Amino acid sequence: MKDKKDKKVKKEKIKKNNWLKSEEFDKLLKAPEGILKSVKEMSENSKTKKAEKKQRKAEKKQRKAEKKDYQKNKTRCVYIVLSKTSTLPSKVIKLWTRTPYVHTSLALDINLNEMYSFARKKLNNPFDCGFIYEDITTGVFGRDTGTKCLVRRLRITEKQWDTLQVEIQNFKANKDKYKYNYLGIFGVMFHKAVEREYNYFCSQFVYKILQSSGVKMFLKKPGLCEPDDFRTWKKLETVYEGLLINYRDFVKNNNIKDNVIPSETVIKEYNEKKKKRRRHWLIGRCKNRDNVVQFEDIKK
Repeated sequence: MKDKKDKKVKKEKIKKNNWLKSEEFDKLLKAPEGILKSVKEMSENSKTKKAEKKQRKAEKKQRKAEKKDYQKNKTRCVYIVLSKTSTLPSKVIKLWTRTPYVHTSLALDINLNEMYSFARKKLNNPFDCGFIYEDITTGVFGRDTGTKCLVRRLRITEKQWDTLQVEIQNFKANKDKYKYNYLGIFGVMFHKAVEREYNYFCSQFVYKILQSSGVKMFLKKPGLCEPDDFRTWKKLETVYEGLLINYRDFVKNNNIKDNVIPSETVIKEYNEKKKKRRRHWLIGRCKNRDNVVQFEDIKK
């Protein structure tokens, strides 16, 4: 009885190894224990190989996911500059709105070298307004040294950055068509949006160009957007608040740079993992100690 039970147990164990043929069952049942042990070892080896294959597949999937995350997290930065000068229009707007800033500009770099908005084209003519390139050292900003500003950073994706560049090029190509939306300012005062083609005021322009670039904005019509909306928008990060004339010195002294990546840890972790994989792969390809030494010398 015991022999029959032992044979059944052996038979069940052998059937678990799918790679064995049914013709070999009888031979293995009659075989000594040493052969059965070797069969077990072979089956265990096959299981470990399968596990290794699964692990490799999982690692490949993880690498692909890391690459996708890296591409998604790779971003650009734009800067929204809120300001208040000592001109008569800005004083009137401040009295009406009772907010600290009355003008909005969009900058494409941390030093505000490339900045756009809708404002006066000539220094002494407040009625000739439209789409302009702004410089913090010339024009109204250069004249009013006591101009206060708030610089806030907005992170956008690479795709949004490309569409933003296209939108700005369209504004540049048709800058003679664009006029200042004077009626729109009165519309904001009475909470009625006045939106016309080729007509914008400063905050409406910034809202519209970001929205058309694919940025999710706050729930408001572009024609009702005010500079104070950008001051309270939680999506933005404050970089600087103070006198505009001191801004570039502040950036230089504090070593503030354009953050192309939203979090530095994401890119660091990605690059470190990539280096480790490359290093292990190269060491695995090396056959001799000399080759390993050469690889380490190259690395240094």
